[in-house]
Amino acid sequence: MVSSSLNPGDSTEILLKFAPADDFHLIADPVVNIDLDSLSVLRKAGGLRVEVDRRSGYIRTSHPLRQPVVLSRGIPPGTYPVQAKVTYFYCSGSKGWCRKQVQALKLEVSARSPSPPVQGG
Repeated sequence: MVSSSLNPGDSTEILLKFAPADDFHLIADPVVNIDLDSLSVLRKAGGLRVEVDRRSGYIRTSHPLRQPVVLSRGIPPGTYPVQAKVTYFYCSGSKGWCRKQVQALKLEVSARSPSPPVQGG
């Protein structure tokens, strides 16, 4: 994650970095998907941001994939576990096959106490 210590209602991103071996590629269709635990203090705030090579149809893995998320409003300060599931498809260019991969993702996010208002003086 870009930031793991947030105020309630703040936005951040989950960054997914892939480093496939030579000859392996992530495909863009079907799209990579992140499912957050239904009890999570995070929720998606838009679609996954990926760069796709238009010629090959493969996802460019030189930069991380970015999933915008927002921390729930009204949660008390503390540290919360976040469970997620990442589903993607990868292919072998030379062998001609593709496979579905599902991986568990465990994150921790900390909710800060809201800062007191600044008093003029």
